[in-house]
Amino acid sequence: MKVWITFFIGIWSVLVMGKTPEILELEQEIAELSRKEEYEVAIEKLQWIVLDPTSSNLVKAEAFFLKHEIYSKIGIYTEAESNLKWFLQQAVKDKKTTDSYEGRYKLFSAVLYYKQYEYQKAIALVEEIRPYSSAYSSTEYALYLFLEGLYKIEKEKSYNSALIDLDVSIELLKQEKSDYLPMVYKEQLRLYMLLNKHEKAVESYEHGLRYAEELKVTTEVLELHRLLADYYQSIGWNKESLALSEAVLITGTAYSSPHLGSKLYFVEKDVLKRSKVLEQRKSKTIQSILLGSVVVVCLLIGFSFVSYQKNRKRKTLIELENRELKTNYTSLKQEKEKKKEQEDQPVLTERQATILSLVKAGKTNKEIALILCISENTVKYHLKIIYNLLKVNGRSELI
Repeated sequence: MKVWITFFIGIWSVLVMGKTPEILELEQEIAELSRKEEYEVAIEKLQWIVLDPTSSNLVKAEAFFLKHEIYSKIGIYTEAESNLKWFLQQAVKDKKTTDSYEGRYKLFSAVLYYKQYEYQKAIALVEEIRPYSSAYSSTEYALYLFLEGLYKIEKEKSYNSALIDLDVSIELLKQEKSDYLPMVYKEQLRLYMLLNKHEKAVESYEHGLRYAEELKVTTEVLELHRLLADYYQSIGWNKESLALSEAVLITGTAYSSPHLGSKLYFVEKDVLKRSKVLEQRKSKTIQSILLGSVVVVCLLIGFSFVSYQKNRKRKTLIELENRELKTNYTSLKQEKEKKKEQEDQPVLTERQATILSLVKAGKTNKEIALILCISENTVKYHLKIIYNLLKVNGRSELI
């Protein structure tokens, strides 16, 4: 059953509150560190997250919110308020979740006002908080009911109705084992004091003290002691009041909010310093890489230019060689063709050449015979040989 409840809370957180598994895991880790009072470890981890440029806006916002809760728990309210403001500033950068985060901001602002006894400022925010109540988580809704109870006590004087709100708030916070549980018991104690219900007041004190000690909310241990001490003094129980005052003194001596606040301040400062050193190293590394890249690019450009010049010269030489080769080839081809023509030209005897020339001059066989002092049949014989050599069919093709 517990597994299913956890599962549905996880689904609800993702869909309604926009919380990613990364944020839910971070909340659980910081809550565990807070239970162990390892505040310095928690603050250091959260400070690294808010300084990490790769962290998303919502993760940074959640880190600021968790820092606010730690400072609120140990009673360093100035730092709690500052981190709560930074939480909202970071969250609103994600426009999709602006409304839900504004609701959380106003709710926890009112809680901080209450913790500093600024009740009027706290209840002044209640009417602004009401429209967001349906979107609150279980713990947040419990705190909303707590503030409604405070509103009814301070403004409406409706004490019985306020008791109902506080009772429901307590039951919801018990399921979460929330650090805010002792605070609500303290208000219930104050309400029973107003109603003059002594036994109920003491019962609320004892429940609140048990949870405050179990959850290690030392600020609420002190507040519960002080409140009951004042109550005992008001009803004349001076001995009991003095005993509680001594308890406040002993607890307060062992626990110093300002001292713890100073330690956390130096943790944040140290993380900031180390972050700057890492950033500087990263910047120098990037500069070295860029410088190296520029040098490599310049070398590549130089190499490319030299290669281009060499290739250009080579291309020119190749073109000249090709041109010369082409000229030589043409000459050789012409010479070869001429030689072939000469080779192909039929070889005639001197007599045959003379006869051919006379034929071309238009002389008849008889005239040629008279000129050359040979018989006409001899002329015919030579012509037959000439026809065969020149591959013609007759006299007309010779002329």
